[in-house]
Amino acid sequence: MSEESHAPARRPRRSLVPIISLSGSAVLLVLLGIVLWTAARPVQPDDGTVRFGAAPDQPLPFTTVPPGTKAAPIRLTGLDGRPVDLAAYRGRPVIVNFWASWCEPCKRELPLIARAKAAHAADGLVVLGVAVRDEAGSARSMAARYGADWPVALDAGDKVAAAYQVAVVPQTFFLRRDGTIASQQPGELGQAGLDAQVAAILSGP
Repeated sequence: MSEESHAPARRPRRSLVPIISLSGSAVLLVLLGIVLWTAARPVQPDDGTVRFGAAPDQPLPFTTVPPGTKAAPIRLTGLDGRPVDLAAYRGRPVIVNFWASWCEPCKRELPLIARAKAAHAADGLVVLGVAVRDEAGSARSMAARYGADWPVALDAGDKVAAAYQVAVVPQTFFLRRDGTIASQQPGELGQAGLDAQVAAILSGP
């Protein structure tokens, strides 16, 4: 009898491809969940600074804020050297837009904000820009290029961003005439969301 007749029969190998594919998909889903959760909240270390997350590619919905929520003070020096003081605009609806020259979504939304400001000039709509983690020259160039003709200030040390709990850039806050926050938009503004939030602060107290 030959040696081949005594050799044990080999079991067919199971393909590992489906198992690997399932494992990879599960890992991707977990990572996506972590990214979205991180982008929706700021990370504030012990030293008081803010580490900004990256805004997801898909638009995030705006959220309304409980009535009576006061907007944190903003007292900074503008790119033109003049003071930028939120308190000076009490009695007028205000958009506070946090952005940076290195932020691509910020570049896309600035023209939308500029058109809204022009369209509601008779309603007294005010726009204030707060540039974070930026340089004056870069921020000034971007503001000029994309039509941001409103006061823009650098937030040195991220103190204002921390007070507003800014999680991503861009992030925009819509303030009523009485200085309270009506809503806030994390991530890039879309036309519909911008129009709805502007309408709310124009009609509010």
